[in-house]
Amino acid sequence: MLKYLSILLIFLLWQPTISQAQEEIIDHQLWFDVIPHFEINPKLKYYGDMSYRTSVNGYKFRRFVMRPSIRYHLFKSFELLGGIGLFATWEEADYNTIELRPFQGLRFSWPKIWRMNFDNRFLIEERLIWNNEGTFDANLRFRYRLKSKLPINKAILVEKTLYIPFSYEVFANVGPQLVEKFRNQGRAMVGLGYVGKDKWVWELEVTFQRSKSTFDDQLQLSDRIFRLKAVYNGWVF
Repeated sequence: MLKYLSILLIFLLWQPTISQAQEEIIDHQLWFDVIPHFEINPKLKYYGDMSYRTSVNGYKFRRFVMRPSIRYHLFKSFELLGGIGLFATWEEADYNTIELRPFQGLRFSWPKIWRMNFDNRFLIEERLIWNNEGTFDANLRFRYRLKSKLPINKAILVEKTLYIPFSYEVFANVGPQLVEKFRNQGRAMVGLGYVGKDKWVWELEVTFQRSKSTFDDQLQLSDRIFRLKAVYNGWVF
């Protein structure tokens, strides 16, 4: 099983770095996330998602994200989800945007391999973007993500469990091309997580993201994202 997992992780790390363009720029980013969630009733859960993102080099930017959502447990291993994201971005080149992303989708767990439960998520995002040049753009984006977690020191994810999260996600834009600097194509992640006390879960992730510049079709953008996530069962404050 460890041999097969190693092959999978190598594929996740290698896949997004393939460049089909003449020029490639690698950008390093830092993401910090706090994600509180709680149960409204046995079938309905609320998730808050607050994030600060910035770049270290390349196309420098700062981004604040708020993305509340709900999940409805329809039946065994199957959930409906929906919410809205608010993205405020300030770029070094003074091209700033405000984006609203209403989204809806579904999640289901399949398959289960040894200690790993694989999570499949399908999303449809409506993207509404305003920028400081007075332009408004809108389109749809489809997203599919396959994610799992491998417990290391215990058989299941309980308190004091160390685990390896990993995922791969693909994006597909529909409709007119947006006036934006980045257009996501693929994203792979691997990391290290820990289930702590007092309902806290911590994850340190490394994400490899391939995107395409809509300003120049010959430019390939590759991001290296270092992400710290704090997930809390209940209100943080």
